[in-house]
Amino acid sequence: MGIEPGWGFAVNSFYRDAPEETRDMIRLPAVAEEAGWDSVWIGDHLLWHAPMVDGLTQMVTFAASTSRIQIGSAILLLGLRHPTVAARILTSLNVLSEDRLILGVGVGGENPAEFDFSGVPYERRGKVLDESLEFLISQWEERKGEEPRIEPAGDPFPILIGGRSDAARRRIKRFGAGWLAAFVSPDRIRAEQERLNEETGTEVPIVYHAYMRSDKDGARAHAEAADFLGNTVYAMPAKRLMDYSIAGTPEECAERITTYVEAGVRQVIVRAAGWDQREQLEQWSEEIMPLLPALKVGG
Repeated sequence: MGIEPGWGFAVNSFYRDAPEETRDMIRLPAVAEEAGWDSVWIGDHLLWHAPMVDGLTQMVTFAASTSRIQIGSAILLLGLRHPTVAARILTSLNVLSEDRLILGVGVGGENPAEFDFSGVPYERRGKVLDESLEFLISQWEERKGEEPRIEPAGDPFPILIGGRSDAARRRIKRFGAGWLAAFVSPDRIRAEQERLNEETGTEVPIVYHAYMRSDKDGARAHAEAADFLGNTVYAMPAKRLMDYSIAGTPEECAERITTYVEAGVRQVIVRAAGWDQREQLEQWSEEIMPLLPALKVGG
């Protein structure tokens, strides 16, 4: 299973002591699947400004509660985990979910304390990620002699590369099934896709991940999203974040998403900019999805 056209819902991993919200961290994938979404995603940090549950653990619960929808990471900080253990978990997850895994990875770096906490030198984070990807991919290669390998390794799953640097572009060409973009404009999407296609000689799929908040009162949606992103998630001025986020009325959100689809994005992932994930998912399913371009939905 590759990177198919469609729509993805990202379940927030941010935690506060609210039992119903905690339950929704594992319930919402089934709700999204029932509503016809194509994929469900997690984010990942080991240390962050807000408490977070472990993304890999969430993905396991998604596999257990769904049967069709693809399960992805946007993104997993693979380099912060021991490569053999991470590869064991990921290959097992793909086998148990019947080949529904999409692995999105990136170097991270927004919070250097994560690297000290994990014993990974911050300045080597790109090299460590490359080594982890090399090990993972090697598990699907033909072996000679008695060299040990993970069993069952299952079938290869798509690997998306996050990031906006030259190193990320090189990583896409070396390892990736596509680019997992975030916090970039539609014009940047077009330019990067043209460059990647030219350099690889093939069409490189692009998946775009954005925070979104919709409300019948568009100004209120924008203000609430800015507060959540600036004060809860990133602990930084919200303006830069909101430039690449989606907020407004359902019609305004659909129009904004459409600009990314028209720029060449194959799959769009949206994540709720707020604690009310269930309410946002239900609103998007009923009021925004019908307004969007006819990408493949469901199956």
